[in-house]
Amino acid sequence: MEDKIFISHLEDLAREALKSGVSHSKFLTPAELEKARQRYNARRDVKMLADGGFETAERRIAVFLDPERGEFERKSAISALELSHRPQDALSHRDVLGAVLSLGIEREVLGDILIEPL
Repeated sequence: MEDKIFISHLEDLAREALKSGVSHSKFLTPAELEKARQRYNARRDVKMLADGGFETAERRIAVFLDPERGEFERKSAISALELSHRPQDALSHRDVLGAVLSLGIEREVLGDILIEPL
C-alpha cells in the first residue's frame, strides 16, 4: 500500500508540472528515487530529473518538468545550511541528524549531511 501512495504522490507532482511547468518532491532515498526513475524515464509528456545539491549526493529531490516550458532552478528548491561547532566536540553524522530531527524537522526535508573538518 505504501508504494501505491508514493506513486500516487509522484503522479500528483507530474500533473502539477504539466500545469505550472515545474514541481519537485521532498528528498528521496536512493530506493525511492530508483522507483521514480523506473516510472518516469520513458515518459515523453513529463521529464524527471534528480538533484541533491551537489553531484555525488545520495538523497535527491525528483524534479518534474513540462518539456515544453519547464525550467528548474536549484536555488528555488534546495538550500545549503552550514553548521559549526567547537573543535573539541567531535560530532558524527548521527549526532547532527539527531539534533536536527529533535527540532521537529522532518527527515524528508533534509538532503545529505556532510561532516567535514574546517
